[in-house]
Amino acid sequence: MVQADCDITPRRHVRDAAPVPKEAETKPLRLLVQGIRGQAWPGARRLAPGETVPEEHLFLEAAIRDIETDGLLRRPVKGSVYSGALSEAQRSQVLRPGDILFCCKGAVGKVVLAPEDCGPN
Repeated sequence: MVQADCDITPRRHVRDAAPVPKEAETKPLRLLVQGIRGQAWPGARRLAPGETVPEEHLFLEAAIRDIETDGLLRRPVKGSVYSGALSEAQRSQVLRPGDILFCCKGAVGKVVLAPEDCGPN
């Protein structure tokens, strides 16, 4: 099994001996992607262990613990129940297939790609 090289910490990008060639083009990350940070939703409540709710009201919360060692996202165990209409900000926090999640606190550099079967919520 090959593990992806997902180290995004600054130490990886510091080059002691080899300067970056002048012809190398770089762009700030903010010009290439839209960064969205998950936030608590007012009116949502924590899903109780063993509780079942209609699928359209269940929102699973992907976290570092849900990233497998092979770099794949497993079904999150933590979830919230929310039955209101989603705001634009809330809709932006819902994962879609192909979205990239990366950790910027704690286990910095851990990265995962949302799978094609990540589901609607």
